[in-house]
Amino acid sequence: MKKILLSTLLLGLFSIQAHADYVASTPSVSSQAAQYSVMDINSLIKAAKSGQAGAQFYLATKYQHGKDIQQDENQAFTWYKAAADQGLSAAQLNVGRMLADGVGTKKDETLARKYFEKAASHGDNRASFNLAMMEEQKKNYVGAYQWYELSTRDGMLDNKVITLSEGKKTALAANLTQDQINEAQYDTNFVLKYIICDSSNNNSVKNLVVKARENARGSQDKITRELWEHINSLYHFMNSPDLPKK
Repeated sequence: MKKILLSTLLLGLFSIQAHADYVASTPSVSSQAAQYSVMDINSLIKAAKSGQAGAQFYLATKYQHGKDIQQDENQAFTWYKAAADQGLSAAQLNVGRMLADGVGTKKDETLARKYFEKAASHGDNRASFNLAMMEEQKKNYVGAYQWYELSTRDGMLDNKVITLSEGKKTALAANLTQDQINEAQYDTNFVLKYIICDSSNNNSVKNLVVKARENARGSQDKITRELWEHINSLYHFMNSPDLPKK
């Protein structure tokens, strides 16, 4: 049961031209925020200002593309960031791209990396791909291989990225020794630990489960006993000392 719960959570938490285009919302985001995609612009602005992350994301896309409103990349960045800071991974990815390119905001590759890492911590392999490209541009080929490797893992979002990453790995392998490739693959395990069970990563699955348990504890009168027991069981599973070894 615990493995099923963990798999379900990972799938629940987790358009590629990678370092060129900005992404649309993922299918899960689209289904959850379908109302915002068809909402008139005045209502969308009102919803975004009220703090609805989905509305903020869709408003950002309208400002970015000049749809139903005058194009304004600065406003696009502002609203993407508002949604990103509420944990919307597609928005985190776009904020990373805009910071990396200096679009709608001052270019800041260090901050761009942080937003890519946030999106990657939610399992978005498009973010992992961008991080790999950043490492490759710095000629850190082992680090690049590591992120490309991560972006090919099951459970990620975009199969096109997996195909591109496999090609990148093959190209990089020609310039790496077998020891370096082994090192990169070994380091990938540390990245997975960072994403899943590192307490220092605010977006790790472990920390998200902790937050979910805290919320559930304060709402026990509004949720079923079975749901509470599942959340509590998952919490103890994620805090098992043996989890990193698994």
